[in-house]
Amino acid sequence: EDGIRDTSVTGVQTCALPILILPVVENHSIVLVEVKRPVLADMHSLEIPAGGLEKGESPQGGALRELYEETGIKISANRLKQQNPLALSPRDPCLAYIYEAELRMDEFLGRAQHDDEISQVRLFNFDEVQKLLLSGEIYLAGVVGLLSRFLLKNLSAPANAT
Repeated sequence: EDGIRDTSVTGVQTCALPILILPVVENHSIVLVEVKRPVLADMHSLEIPAGGLEKGESPQGGALRELYEETGIKISANRLKQQNPLALSPRDPCLAYIYEAELRMDEFLGRAQHDDEISQVRLFNFDEVQKLLLSGEIYLAGVVGLLSRFLLKNLSAPANAT
């Protein structure tokens, strides 16, 4: 792959970087990573696992690697669901690859050691994530956008069924 692809969703050219992974545990909770950010005066930031592709790596392979490195959770590729891309900035034509990872609670509880860049791996139910978003405790734009879109879709689903 040359690092650029057409998405079947939008037809917009998509760059190979970045990759965002939304780890969802048993359709009720989301795994977030706490990262110490030196560029933010060493503030801790609640984020989703994310990163970039290594040379010769597929987007799906990069998503699996980033999930494992940042959370210690290893899953098979068939448990990743590609989501609609997000533009992280209107000045950057590069759309992020986004994957939802379907996880079980035993995988979260039995996870391996994570990268040193991650302070903590935490689990929040959907209501807690919503409160973190509304309070501003989750503040990185790409993470806010992805979590908001996911929660709007999933929390409104039962109301649409009636």
